[in-house]
Amino acid sequence: MAHIPPEPAAPRVDFATVDAAPNPQLFVRYLESAKGNAGIQALKRQSYALLEASAGKRLLDVGCGLGDDVRALAQIVGTTGSAMGLDNSQTMIDAARERSKGLDFPGSFQHGDIHHLPFDDGAFDGCRAERMLIHSDDPARALAEMARVVQPGGRVVVIEPDLETVILHLSDHTLARKLTAWQCDSVRNGRVGRQLPGLFQQCGLADIQILPTVHYATQLESFESTQRLVRRAEQDHALTAEEASALLHELQERSEHGRYFEFGVFFTLAGRKTAPTAPQE
Repeated sequence: MAHIPPEPAAPRVDFATVDAAPNPQLFVRYLESAKGNAGIQALKRQSYALLEASAGKRLLDVGCGLGDDVRALAQIVGTTGSAMGLDNSQTMIDAARERSKGLDFPGSFQHGDIHHLPFDDGAFDGCRAERMLIHSDDPARALAEMARVVQPGGRVVVIEPDLETVILHLSDHTLARKLTAWQCDSVRNGRVGRQLPGLFQQCGLADIQILPTVHYATQLESFESTQRLVRRAEQDHALTAEEASALLHELQERSEHGRYFEFGVFFTLAGRKTAPTAPQE
């Protein structure tokens, strides 16, 4: 019998490959639906404080998405400072620029590779990233680049979840664990939250602060996104068709009747770039 080569695997479509997706606007809509979450907003405000954002600072947001954090930081640094947003998706950069039209603010957006930032060493006073390393092919390289473009004494702040900590309340606990375990394993770095302390040390950052936060949700942010997630788990054979349908039915019912509950741990880490040590005479 002639050998029939296997069909090539479908390319991964996620936040690292937004522009290659059949419908990149799905990612834009997801970010729009999720940005009003009170817990996430609190983490953002905490990150601005840890970044020591203040008037006159030059700040960079890596993986800026729709640019909400760049616009918020621009309000803090004022006209004597600057806020730059970088994303590897032109779709996101276009959306960020569109949402910033008509605003008089010291901010700008640039398309670029998070693993090879197009900036000089020490170009910024601080750099932040939020839910970016989880989608990175090389989180160590991305974080090293963030540290490189910050001047000595500047701050690097990162917010990332650890998806293995996610607990989804369902009547069938085994089924809930099937979905959350698959979700953790299906992203590039689902456990990156626990890796951050080591990565910060590896980059030579000092005065490292580790701030875990239990983030919870009492309603679905987007049933459309949840439906796509569950159906992808079914396609990957992590769930049967019957399990996927039962899971979606219960999730929708719980959300509609105020009985939805999900929680997991986010890790916010902050570190300071140290000055290079002078060579001994």
